Amino acid sequence: MIKKLIGISLALVFGLSLVNKQALADGLYGDESDSRQIIVDKKLKPVSWSNWSDNLSLNDYAFSAEDLIDFKILVKNSGEADLTNIEVIDTFPGSVNFVFGPGSYNKDNHQLVWNIDHLNPNEEKEFKLRVQVINASELPSDGTFPVINKVKVTAESGETDQDTTQFYIKGKVEQLPEAGINLALGTALALGAISTGLLSRKFGRGEILS
Repeated sequence: MIKKLIGISLALVFGLSLVNKQALADGLYGDESDSRQIIVDKKLKPVSWSNWSDNLSLNDYAFSAEDLIDFKILVKNSGEADLTNIEVIDTFPGSVNFVFGPGSYNKDNHQLVWNIDHLNPNEEKEFKLRVQVINASELPSDGTFPVINKVKVTAESGETDQDTTQFYIKGKVEQLPEAGINLALGTALALGAISTGLLSRKFGRGEILS
């Protein structure tokens, strides 16, 4: 009887020891579900540049009608657990048209969507895409204006992140048609002739002293 009690006591002590070790491990390293994390980073540049930028200020560069713009998107699993079925949604402003890139583009909502099947811990994948500024007739005529492009990633397990890039586009410059320019020039010349004639008449009549 005593041997049975001793055996039961040792079993309880051993079991409690295992529970405490597991609790300590969870406290030090955290639960695996809490170690998942994803990061997305987006950069851009004019096609003729070699360097990428997070954003382009008005002092850096301003795109004109029909200019091409390159984007680079980096998606990284920055956690300690695998990530699967990652959806990437890149939303473009209405002032550019999609040229090429991964996935499927919906021109109605200006969204490019694609999936990444799997990312191991610390694994990253890079994607390149290109857009083109709309033609001049479609641009507003209120000078240079800023636009924002947003990308968002979401893993099947719920981890998500997003990033934006900002750049500037030059609006169209309103120009008078040739007929309008000729009319304006003719009007100015006519007014000048009238003014000269009036001054000559006043001078001839002695209204203006020499």
